[in-house]
Amino acid sequence: MKRRLRNDKCILVAWPDLLPTNHAGAVRGKALANAVERIGWNPLMITPRNERSAQLTSPSEHVELMTLYDSYASRYPPPLALFALPLTVWRLVSLARSNRVVAAISSTPAPFVALETSLMAAILGIPFLFDVRDAWTLEEITHRGFFRNRFKRWLEGRLCRRASRVWAVTQSLAKMLVRTHRLPSEKVKVVPNGADLSRFRALNGPRLFDLVFLGAPSLYRDVPSLLKAFDALVSLRGSVKILWLGWREAPLPPGAAALLKDLIRRGSLKLSPPVPHDSVPDALAMSKVGVVSLSGESVFQTAIGAKTYEYLATGLPLLCLGPPGESELRQLVESQRVGFFTVTPEEFAKRGIELISDPDLSSALARNCQRVASKHDRGMILRTALLRDLDGTGAPETEGKATPRRVYPD
Repeated sequence: MKRRLRNDKCILVAWPDLLPTNHAGAVRGKALANAVERIGWNPLMITPRNERSAQLTSPSEHVELMTLYDSYASRYPPPLALFALPLTVWRLVSLARSNRVVAAISSTPAPFVALETSLMAAILGIPFLFDVRDAWTLEEITHRGFFRNRFKRWLEGRLCRRASRVWAVTQSLAKMLVRTHRLPSEKVKVVPNGADLSRFRALNGPRLFDLVFLGAPSLYRDVPSLLKAFDALVSLRGSVKILWLGWREAPLPPGAAALLKDLIRRGSLKLSPPVPHDSVPDALAMSKVGVVSLSGESVFQTAIGAKTYEYLATGLPLLCLGPPGESELRQLVESQRVGFFTVTPEEFAKRGIELISDPDLSSALARNCQRVASKHDRGMILRTALLRDLDGTGAPETEGKATPRRVYPD
């Protein structure tokens, strides 16, 4: 008979950017800690101490701030922070011992938090789960430095091989990890992002905006093409209202910057700064259609962001702009009939007019969105993964035998 993890034991969740816990980057980490607690285990949440996190922490967030590699890296030039690794790993070991931690989980994209957690787990002989939200192959597009990127990709491979189990948010990302790092296919499991269905749900109320786009400008969102698509849509219907929620100032090519100013001048586009994640459901409830934009880089074909699932849970049909060819996003949209995937600004504009002009079409797609969302409850997804990979002695089921771990006296 399997011996289960006992309720008086801790699962350590080490997250790169966990504070504040209501910002988008911390959502999966917080949800993971909640899933641990819902199962009946005790989560121990830690994040690197820095100027920002130290100012934001509060007793209600139950997050342990620790001086780790990233804390030193934010203050000293490379490679000085590397010399602190033995000290930071020992801090984690001491914390884990004092709290009787029996398993540890860490995540990308910051690899050193995961490295420290992996080394701590190896010293204590406990399972280590590695959650890959964005493989470094994707991060290389937005991070400079050939040798820096090669090192971090190598480090990601080492972490994958050390882990008891690797989680990937999509099937194609899982295949990429297996291929890139030469992993056994059974070691990598798909654990999608999903949405918090207790907070993201269809709400009745005035729809002040036709389209909403969530997220800050970035290379992987192909902002110039997206602005061209917005302009094409407004050219077909001048009364269109678009909300860009999460806008931050970013350098744009001259043509894109001019389009942005013109859309704002005409009153077609409203730029809104980032808001706490708790406020996002209310913003989505004011809109009719959720917009997703995907860069033409082939590595991004593996991605489906958490925002996509949040659109679905709110009942917003998807209007996507991306490159031709297959992608995880396109497969989801077209196979589940939850919106339209377009490849040119002109096609985007045409489909956008259909969505905001045809209430029957919009209602049918909204029902499909909620049907798909019901199968992607973030909490249920994470609890299922935790029970699969940490139930019994704490070793993944497919490993065949328990991972040896240190036993502490009660």
